[in-house]
Amino acid sequence: MKIALPMPTSQRSLDEWGYTLPACLGNVEICLVGAGSPAKPFSGATVVSSLDEAWPELPLVVIQPQDGVFVQGVTSLRDFIPPMNAVYYFGHDDTHMTLQELGGRTPLDVVYIPTSPGTPLYAGVAFWTVCYHMDGLSG
Repeated sequence: MKIALPMPTSQRSLDEWGYTLPACLGNVEICLVGAGSPAKPFSGATVVSSLDEAWPELPLVVIQPQDGVFVQGVTSLRDFIPPMNAVYYFGHDDTHMTLQELGGRTPLDVVYIPTSPGTPLYAGVAFWTVCYHMDGLSG
């Protein structure tokens, strides 16, 4: 699985991903979008300046909470059938991203994860939710 994330800046984000990534590092390639040097647990990640540079040959799937503020989801995760190869972009900690963050890249799909209104959906939680969904589809 290939995932793209904005360069984490908060200690909370680093801590959350620190718990998330060790369990799946052998199966996940990570691309951090933005300036700076990746801190642990992202020390092995590729760094690019824009999302356009993150595996440009693959389709982009954007993951959002149900009530995305700037980018609205189109397909519910329940109805989402993942493509064989894609880049999954989870956005910031609360996954409320802007269209400008996508650069010139048009997503293949914008998938929303059903949540209660106003409930934050942290990127690490969204990642595990998508992994669980994909695992369930594979049998």
